[in-house]
Amino acid sequence: MPGLETVMNAELICTTGGGTVKLITDPIMILVEGEIAGTIADGVADANIPAFDSCDVLGQCVPLTAVWVAGNPTVLMDGIPALAEISLCPCLAAVALAVVTGGADDVGPCIVIIADPNNFTVFV
Repeated sequence: MPGLETVMNAELICTTGGGTVKLITDPIMILVEGEIAGTIADGVADANIPAFDSCDVLGQCVPLTAVWVAGNPTVLMDGIPALAEISLCPCLAAVALAVVTGGADDVGPCIVIIADPNNFTVFV
């Protein structure tokens, strides 16, 4: 099984960030147990992923995300793969730092991870 489906207000963490934020899904109105389901397209900085409390790479968090990787390709929502709990969303903060400073070899990748898909127990 690919995993639990992730919905609006799922708790997110960043590998280089402080604190947690809540996922904001686009309102395609496909529901999982009465909650708006997420898709891999729900990875847009600020619109879907708010800024975290801090960033070990940039200091102040400025999310530079775009799309979730993996998802659940067996479940399509409006033609887009569902956002499974095992999905990752790369953030380009380390790349931005490398451009500004001329290199950031000691900085690892920034990845947003779904910490809690909202405690839903629905497998699809």
